[in-house]
Amino acid sequence: MAQTKEYEIPPYGSPESRVLGWCLEAEQEGRAWLETQRPTIEWQNALSVLSAPDGGVNTVEGLSNLGYNLVERNAGDIVASLSDFRHDGEYKPRFDKSLYDRAHVLTKLDRNWYIETRAHDAFRAHLQHAVTFGTGYLYQVWNKKFHGTHGDIELTAPGPSDVTFVQLPKNHNIQQAYMVIIREELP
Repeated sequence: MAQTKEYEIPPYGSPESRVLGWCLEAEQEGRAWLETQRPTIEWQNALSVLSAPDGGVNTVEGLSNLGYNLVERNAGDIVASLSDFRHDGEYKPRFDKSLYDRAHVLTKLDRNWYIETRAHDAFRAHLQHAVTFGTGYLYQVWNKKFHGTHGDIELTAPGPSDVTFVQLPKNHNIQQAYMVIIREELP
């Protein structure tokens, strides 16, 4: 068996201890990179501001002292504005007009998928993370429990602290990362 370089994932059939060691080191590297990013440093501050009960209104005797969290309200308005769109894509054949019927079926399937899988909720969760924490992620997974027995594609919006990148290039382009680790809670 050929030896791999230390920065490459061990090949299939490698000893479990070696694979586990590499995975733990990759997770540690991704976590270290994540903690140096500016939005990450401010996550706790953002949560404390958003969870303040009255927005820090000082009480004044003789007045109602009614207040609200303006930051939370503004964040909610931004998310509501950005997520208020209709999914109205349409497939159209460009050259072969005999494919019109197939394109029409694909359009209906796409609209049905968007409604049945409640993709709008995932978009909204993604936007809530992006507005609140400065970054958000959205990815697709196959969920075999959708629609009973036959499953479907589900959009998932993990929290930004649950996504780490391993071996990013110098330009920090996350699309060129060697590996992405997405932490999920399992039963």
